[in-house]
Amino acid sequence: MAVTLAVGLALALAGSARGEEGMPPIPRGLAVVGGDEWRAENDFDVFWVNPWDAQVLGAGWRLAAYGFTGSPQIVAGIGIAELDDIHLPAAGLWYLTVWLRDNTGADWERFGVTVTLRLDDVPPALSFMPGDAEALPPQLVAAVADPLSGLADGTISYRRLDETRWTALPTAIRAGALSTELAAATPELKPGTSYLFQAEARDQAGNASRPDRAKFTLLKKKKRRRGPR
Repeated sequence: MAVTLAVGLALALAGSARGEEGMPPIPRGLAVVGGDEWRAENDFDVFWVNPWDAQVLGAGWRLAAYGFTGSPQIVAGIGIAELDDIHLPAAGLWYLTVWLRDNTGADWERFGVTVTLRLDDVPPALSFMPGDAEALPPQLVAAVADPLSGLADGTISYRRLDETRWTALPTAIRAGALSTELAAATPELKPGTSYLFQAEARDQAGNASRPDRAKFTLLKKKKRRRGPR
């Protein structure tokens, strides 16, 4: 009798581990294909590992962000271990929770696991002010606005108006009073010549800004008239 009870208990515990008696199957190692860094394309795939002894018949998922919680979605599939083509409602930082459905038809949402999805499909905005014709500043500065992924790199360049080749200037990224800035030392310019200055930027998601340009004409220096000796 003791042996029979022990065998029965062992079978019951094994059945519980398989989800037959309500043990929750929990997805392990939930991750985003390609990593969870910022990206510009609104198309996410995730994968995980099911418990080796679980009988999985489907997966549920839900999106959430600050002040928003989406409706639960269910995808049927025996042994399902991935979700493809998840699209976010808008750019920003989102949280995807995934849970499993076992062989009894129970959805174990409260035992779901969460991963972060980051979408930034908006390029940086530039505001480039090279200065005025009579008092060109020692530095050229372009303000950059990119509230989501943030600025990755940028360049300020220039060319003569009658030329086509741009010359890139050594450009630094710095924190400005109101926004991030690109800054470059003003190059040596030929008096009486018109120049175009151009600022470009790229954010952490890979979005490239539209070039922002400004025209500048350096005035010729007036020759001093010599008075009578």
